[in-house]
Amino acid sequence: MMDYQRQFTRPLLMRITDHGAAFAGILANRAEHDLSLAGHMLAALDEMQDAFPDLETEGIAQPFYPLK
Repeated sequence: MMDYQRQFTRPLLMRITDHGAAFAGILANRAEHDLSLAGHMLAALDEMQDAFPDLETEGIAQPFYPLK
């Protein structure tokens, strides 16, 4: 039996490795309509900022992917 890490997390990360910005853009658009998802994303951003305090965020392209 596969655990959650192998069943979901690893395959997800492997599939978005080269398309992280597009994936984040799609999630951000969905989060505009899903407050729970927005809360999770903001918490993840806080954790990332804590883990990488010198992370430069200015000037990063903001992709736009309209919802279907």
